[in-house]
Amino acid sequence: MNQNENERMCRVGPGTAMGSALRRRWVAACLSTDVSEPGGAPVRIKLLGEWFVVFRDSEGVVGMLDERCPHRGASLAFGRNEDCGLRCLWHGWKIGVDGVLQETPNIADDHFRQRVKARSYDVVELGGFVWAHLAGGERPPLPDYQWAHVPDEHRLIVAADLDSNFTQPLEGLADSSHVGILHSNLVAKMSGGAKDLSALRRDQAPRLLVEPTDFGFHYAALRKVDEPTGGHHVRITAYAAPLLFFIAPGGQAFMSVPQDDTHSRFYNIFWSATEPLSDGPARQFRLDMFGLHREQLAEYGMLPEHPLVGDLGRRNHFTQDRAGMRAGSTFSGLNGLTSEDAAMTASMGDLYDRAAEHLVPADLAVIRLRRILRSIADEDADRPARMTTETSRITAAEAVLGPNADWHALVPHHNVVGRAVAADDAATDDEQLV
Repeated sequence: MNQNENERMCRVGPGTAMGSALRRRWVAACLSTDVSEPGGAPVRIKLLGEWFVVFRDSEGVVGMLDERCPHRGASLAFGRNEDCGLRCLWHGWKIGVDGVLQETPNIADDHFRQRVKARSYDVVELGGFVWAHLAGGERPPLPDYQWAHVPDEHRLIVAADLDSNFTQPLEGLADSSHVGILHSNLVAKMSGGAKDLSALRRDQAPRLLVEPTDFGFHYAALRKVDEPTGGHHVRITAYAAPLLFFIAPGGQAFMSVPQDDTHSRFYNIFWSATEPLSDGPARQFRLDMFGLHREQLAEYGMLPEHPLVGDLGRRNHFTQDRAGMRAGSTFSGLNGLTSEDAAMTASMGDLYDRAAEHLVPADLAVIRLRRILRSIADEDADRPARMTTETSRITAAEAVLGPNADWHALVPHHNVVGRAVAADDAATDDEQLV
């Protein structure tokens, strides 16, 4: 990938190819809990290189506006949320969720209020998120994923802020071969029992089978198991283009949302059809495993911020337990899966130059991811984004299968639209590693 291709894939500001493509899709602006109180304080967010305010008006309706007041550009993040509108502190202009000027105290002219309007955006609340469609025009299909179909108390979403371009965390999610190495402490801890991960430790070079689907792609990572029958352990990962991965064993997904070219907000999403995640041992297990307790995120500079003024600076600062590494009590010296992945992502730099890397067959899913992102950036700007699958059927899966079992049975609703490519095939096909 040359520099021009890399920049085209990664940059998301107004007028960029990828930024325009993402604006035609639903993008997670914030969590519903960020604006949970009707009439509460507005939240200033950065999304795709621009600043916005999100607020829930006094009637409970969520709106999203440009941060700047259309009068003289003061930040509406300081505004008063009152009586179904957001009032700018400077001159009292009051704006509804639809951008209509409800009051303009320094100009009593109804015609003026009809001519001038604040820039507002189409938003929808679904599955714990406030989703925004920034391009205007035709609405794409709603982001109706699995976690939106469980009760609120059966869902847990934790955000983390990362100092990196949004593509770098996505590539980590597409990479299966690092799991048994970087996350070896967890793998060792969970070898045996109901959630056995020992296969990830034994076979750190899984055979990958990558297939294009109508929503992106899925891949199966096949690892040998110690059984005389010659079966294999399979982990199926699903990529819902452009920003979302579903990771085995299921009930978990991860989303990397670009705040700008060098900062991203990473959402850890967990859900269960059978047990609550609002409290109790199931919630605690996930927070412990991924290192998502508030104090842990704060320790590494990953705690989400909504600054009232100023731009985003560098926030991540990782420390390692080197004594524990020497003693053998920790492999990485980092605390939790998310922190381990985030440290690697941030260490690549704000916007990684991929021209200097050396890919191997185990990177096949990463290669497929980049191709899809590049194709999204290259799509016709006049064509609205369309999805051709029921998003609620996208899933990940994990199982130990016999030698003749078909792993596709674990993801029966995924619509495969092209030929599967195996990592061992890619090793003899230079085109696969472009």
